[in-house]
Amino acid sequence: MSKTRQGTLSKFTSDTNSEFNTKKINKIDPIQIAFVQELKRFIGYVDRISKEAELYFISAGGPVDEPSSNDESPARLSNTLFSLWNSYSLKLPKDYFLTQLINTGDYLLKVKEYNVAKQHCYDYYLRLLRDSAVTDDYSSIYFPTGFQDEQRVKETSQAIFGNGLCTLKNLEIIDPHMNAEKTVADLLEVLDDFRKLTQHLIPHERHCWLVFNGTVHIYKISQWLVDCGYTAKTLQYLVWCCVCMESVIPLMTLKFLSWRGSLYSAVCQSYVDLNQPHAAEVFARRCLQKVHQLAKIEEQSMSEPTPESEAIFREVTVKLSAIIFKRVVFESRRPKKIIHRPKTRQNLKELQLLPFPRTASEKLVMDMFEGSSSQFLAILEALSDPCRRTCMYTPPKLDTTEGGDALMDVWGELILAGYELISRCESFPRTSLVQLARVGSNELSMSAVLKYIRLAFNYEYWDYYTLAVSHLVPLIEAVEEETVDHLFTKETIMLLDAMKSVSNVLRKDTRPSTCFVDNMLDGHCTPPTLDSLNQCLSTQAERASATPRRKSVWGDQKDDLFTLINLSSVLCNIKASDCAEMFVKEQGDMLVDAVLLILHSLKDHFSRLVSPSTVKQYLVAENISELMELMADCNELSLWLNLYNIDPLLPGEIALKSALLLEAHAKNMKTSLFGHRSGPDKLSKVQTTLTNALTTLRNSVSALEEVRNVKEIALTATCDPLMLVVDPSLSRKTEGDVAHNITVADLQLEMLAVNLRLQQQLHKAEKSESKVVEWCKKNTLFLAITRMQLATIETKAAEKHLRDSYDLLLKSWSEEKRLDTSLQGTEQQGSVPNPPILTSRTSTTMTFKPAPYTAPKGVKVKWYRLYGRSSSGSNIKVRMNDKLYPGLAMEVAAVEGNELTVSNLTPYEKYQFAVAAFDEHGKLIAGSIGHSSKPILASPPFSHLTACGHLIQVSYTGLSSVQPSYCLWASHSGELYWPLLRSAILLLVGISFR
Repeated sequence: MSKTRQGTLSKFTSDTNSEFNTKKINKIDPIQIAFVQELKRFIGYVDRISKEAELYFISAGGPVDEPSSNDESPARLSNTLFSLWNSYSLKLPKDYFLTQLINTGDYLLKVKEYNVAKQHCYDYYLRLLRDSAVTDDYSSIYFPTGFQDEQRVKETSQAIFGNGLCTLKNLEIIDPHMNAEKTVADLLEVLDDFRKLTQHLIPHERHCWLVFNGTVHIYKISQWLVDCGYTAKTLQYLVWCCVCMESVIPLMTLKFLSWRGSLYSAVCQSYVDLNQPHAAEVFARRCLQKVHQLAKIEEQSMSEPTPESEAIFREVTVKLSAIIFKRVVFESRRPKKIIHRPKTRQNLKELQLLPFPRTASEKLVMDMFEGSSSQFLAILEALSDPCRRTCMYTPPKLDTTEGGDALMDVWGELILAGYELISRCESFPRTSLVQLARVGSNELSMSAVLKYIRLAFNYEYWDYYTLAVSHLVPLIEAVEEETVDHLFTKETIMLLDAMKSVSNVLRKDTRPSTCFVDNMLDGHCTPPTLDSLNQCLSTQAERASATPRRKSVWGDQKDDLFTLINLSSVLCNIKASDCAEMFVKEQGDMLVDAVLLILHSLKDHFSRLVSPSTVKQYLVAENISELMELMADCNELSLWLNLYNIDPLLPGEIALKSALLLEAHAKNMKTSLFGHRSGPDKLSKVQTTLTNALTTLRNSVSALEEVRNVKEIALTATCDPLMLVVDPSLSRKTEGDVAHNITVADLQLEMLAVNLRLQQQLHKAEKSESKVVEWCKKNTLFLAITRMQLATIETKAAEKHLRDSYDLLLKSWSEEKRLDTSLQGTEQQGSVPNPPILTSRTSTTMTFKPAPYTAPKGVKVKWYRLYGRSSSGSNIKVRMNDKLYPGLAMEVAAVEGNELTVSNLTPYEKYQFAVAAFDEHGKLIAGSIGHSSKPILASPPFSHLTACGHLIQVSYTGLSSVQPSYCLWASHSGELYWPLLRSAILLLVGISFR
């Protein structure tokens, strides 16, 4: 290798963050000296607030949800840097100014000030290059001085990488579960930017370290997308990373072979996930040839092989060979011609008595791999299937193709070979199996053996599952100091046993051939849906008829309830153990499947529980206490595992049923107070029960709120904000997603209604006056819901409450209409900007876009700032000092698509906002802030049609004296006639409109 390449590789680094510095300043130039002094003061301020935030985070035990009244650090940080750049951008040399932009951005990225670093450093740097470009060519825009200018190429690459990393970090905070489609689109845009950059850097070997950095960043982002189920969209970027590593000669050396192996394995695994095993094998063989070519080059070199180099070659070879073995072990057994012979199946118990290797699969694994660790790694890879989930066990799927019966024996042979390797080991180190295979060891890791146990469980090889567990558990118990890994292994085995018991009870020890896992193996790579799980659970036998005296909620099948309680206790033990975080990270799918199984079982039995009057049959059941405890555990587990991000409807409905049961239980206890001296004690139990119900609902409502905070953009952009009706012009997929979000909104409204009723009942149980909940006072719709629930409690004043509720409902509807009309954007009034246009809102966040604005002649808008304040008080005009909340007074470039976002708002509070426009020098255009908007309620949109349905339902249930006249009155009122008439018809026949 030439000295030039060696010098290039000596500068190699994978970290784009560099320490802040102000080198190469002119000590004679007073402007540069003043700039450095101000910049140092800014850095000192950033240091102080970052340390204060870290100390407060530690003392508070978590992040801060709402800012304090004096917290203006986000706006001050952005404004200070904005003023600093505008003051010195034209006074300093251009190259020096651009360098300081990058250095400051790297420092802000290091201290996690992602928004400021992106907006005022990296994006500002790239905009300056775009504005000064003469042509549209990529190289001419971002590398105007050519690729020979190493300093400028390095800084431009850092700006592109830093801009993308800031976007990535912001999205990880806003949408960690990638629920919004915009999150995926933004990440794919970042990947495109990284690919374009590396594409132009590949021809220049001196910048190979930047190409390597690009592959690292692309790989990290792609892995997050793959984990969230977007493998098809990220495969091309992973392949591009492999192309980059093979296109630059310095990156094709042994030093980077381990990283190339990781990229190769990621591409092969993506093909497997997409149900393309042939493509995975072809790509793995190609990559293996590249590795062999490098090995020959190393043999011809003057350097002697070292143990480390041999380990690297062995590691990459084993990884790629395992991918090839995964397909070859099955395809080699497929007969080329159909020969009609009697089918003879192998007996695994008889084969176990023969010497190793005993089967064709064992002989193949012996020929391709050396060492027990490499062989076991290949067996696990061949048994692994991305379409199967551990707890949803079923036998291997029958292959209906020609000669497919011969392939069924392969599964058993692999299971047998795996157990043979396990039985040879007397201890299981905590090192990973790849590290053991890297050195050619004959030992097996504990995590690999646990994976084998899960696979044997999943494929229903119960004999080998029991043998492997009986071999592993004594070795774990013999350890004197129990670590988190040992505890993790024990809890996993306990969970598998509990799941096996539950499934055996539900399936009555049968093995249905049409299970939900079988349906997924037909070319689908997505995890099993809730509908498929519900379909499997619906195959349970019909419940037995009622037994004499007190009947059980489960009828004669009490084992169903007790096995579910046992499974729930195992899950609660895992949640309380030291390995809880590790369990969620590595085997979260097992926990999710177990909780979903319990929730679906509960949902089947409580589908008819819709109101307090329908739960009397459950209150007299003999196992009601166990049932309530089980439902309470399920609610806690749902919150712990964030099941609301997977499917908010199922855990939300169970939480609602739990609250209704507790409410009815409290009412039952309250009616038994009369004639007993122990009334105060029972009254306290009533209060405790109502408080538990309120806590359950509040937690569930908060979880639903978080889900809607992410998905609300798509919902508000495609629905009528007043009625939440799906736009018929949408595609089928988008229509389904929006309809699901509308259902979530209706469920949240129903939970809020029950929450408000429980609040009033708790006040009545405490013998205090009924009062409106604080967070409802400024929300007219919630006030209407409160009046509806008061009508069910105070029956004497029911008619008055219903009439007030109806008036409040009309008022809320008219307020939403006026707000919707005022925020659609109107003609410009005067020389200042119009109020911003609302694009989405939640209970804590609002997003706007600037209204169309024409600045005075000769002035061009370059920046916007959003200002806002609470609408309470006498003087509610928005001013320049109204920048309390994060996102306010933050500079946003006047580029199409950019949005103004404010967060950490107080839920269900009304706010007003205004926009200020600035020119390229940072001067306020028109000398004043723009017009203030109408008061906007910090609340996600709810369907008024659903609220009308609640009104009719309350007036109809148990209020015969009011119902006839009021239903007619509510159904014949102007423009509400047809929606309410439809709701009334559906509700009167007992069908939920939602």
